[in-house]
Parts: sequence; C-alpha cells; structure tokens
Amino acid sequence: MKKILLTALSVLLAATASLAATFSNNYSLSGFTGIRASSVFHVDVSQSSRYSVSVEAPDYLEPYISVEVEQNQLVLRMKQMPRAIEKRLSSENSGAVVAVVRMPRLESVSMSGAAVLRADGDFPTLKERPFRLDMSGASKARGLSLSASAAVISLSGAVEAGLTGRFGEMRIEASGAASAKLGIEAPVVKAELSGSGHLNMEGMFEDVSIQASGASGVHLLSEKVLSSLRIQGSGASSIDCRSAKAQNVRVGLSGASNCKVAALRTFEVEASGASSCSYEDAPGLDIDIIQVSRGASLRKL
Repeated sequence: MKKILLTALSVLLAATASLAATFSNNYSLSGFTGIRASSVFHVDVSQSSRYSVSVEAPDYLEPYISVEVEQNQLVLRMKQMPRAIEKRLSSENSGAVVAVVRMPRLESVSMSGAAVLRADGDFPTLKERPFRLDMSGASKARGLSLSASAAVISLSGAVEAGLTGRFGEMRIEASGAASAKLGIEAPVVKAELSGSGHLNMEGMFEDVSIQASGASGVHLLSEKVLSSLRIQGSGASSIDCRSAKAQNVRVGLSGASNCKVAALRTFEVEASGASSCSYEDAPGLDIDIIQVSRGASLRKL
C-alpha cells in the first residue's frame, strides 16, 4: 500500500512540474516602431533608448511562438497548433505568453484575439506621423501615453482601450461592444460609434463631431469651452455632453436616440422618431428649432 501511495505521489509531482515548466527567450530584434500582437500574448511595453524583446511561456508552447519584425512592426503571434495543444491552451489559466518589450519610439499598436498590452511611461512625441491604434476581438490596451500630430483609432469586437496624450487631431471609430477611455488634448475630434460600444472621453477640445448609432454611448467632458459641437444620433444611442460646454451646438437625432448638451451661444436642433434632446439654458442663447416631430422631445435640463 505504501509503495502504491509513493508511486501515485511521484506521478502527481511529475505532472505538477510539467504543468509549471516554462521557457524564456531573448530575441535580438531592433528597428521596429510598432507592435502587432494576437492570440494569447500579454505584452508589457515601455520606452527605452535601446531595444529588447523577451518572451516567457509554458514550455509546451515554445514550438508555436513566432516573434519577428515585419514592416517596422514587432509581430507577436502563435503558429498553427495541433488540436490537442489548442485544447490544453484554452483549458489552462496559465497559458498566456508574456512578452516584455523595450523600444525608443511607438508609432502604432495592433491587437487582436485575446491579446493584452500594458504600457508604462510616456513615449516621445510623433511630430510628423500619426499614432495608430487598431484593435479587434477581445483584446485590451492599457496605459498608453504619448503625443502625436494625430491619432487614428479603430476598435471592433469586445475590445477595451485606454489612451492619454496630446494630438493635433483625433479620429476614432468604434463598433461592436468596444469600450474606450481617453484622456487627451486635441483641438479637433471626430468620433463615430455603432453597435453597443461606449466612449468615455475627457480633456481639452475645441471642435468635436460625434456620430453614434445602434445602442452606443458617449460621455464627453471638456476642461475648456468648445467652439463647436456637432452631434448626430440614431438608433438607441445615448450621448451625454453636459460637461462639455460649447459656444455653438448642432444636434440631429432620430430613432430612440437621446442627447444632453450645454450650449452658450447658438443651439440648432432637429429631432425625429422617439428621440429626445435635453439642453442647459444660457443667457442670450439663440435656439434654432429646425424640426421636432410629434414623438420626439426637446426640454431644458
């Protein structure tokens, strides 16, 4: 009986050791200005004067890990795996592949699958190039902080994105269940949302244009008075800009959409369907009601 117990214990310890076994590798790569990660990669990236790339993962994944530079991007992806390896990867909580990246300059980030990126520290200003963030699947990006002449953001699926910085112009498109939290300074902002996505944006702006459809939501907070705010809402979208006072506001709503605004000088509104628009009144506010249909509503907050 004792011999059987010892044998069972040996097997259990061997299995535990096998599950815990990991491999790590350093890659001699340089010259990249962007990161593209997919699948189960968890990427920790920070600014440094020198390049370095290291990866750690369960040892059974080693043959399927691909780390290379393509078109100035560090590409982190998994090669095609046998079904048994895929099942093991999906069943084990410790299956993530961790990549630690140091780089001087960051111009683009592309994430897909269940990839996660966590950035630490500020990256240098991109004076002549826009910063690009492209995310899909269930990927996440946190802690990104940088400045550039412009920022171009494309989000789809169930992604979560976080970004802070200064930009000459910000353009963001979000669909599906995408969620974005932005803390930025940008004179010009153009946002387009669809599906059930949500955009939470605060900072300093001058000219903001928002187009929302589906069940999407927008919350805007500005530390300075905007010169212009344009809103186009449809479906069941919800847009709250009460904390972003603007000199001139233009609103067009349809479906069951709703919005809340704070205009100071001029306020132009058109609402149809079952849409609803609420506004904060201001002394001398010039209100131009183009059309408010029978089922729609316009009221003071």
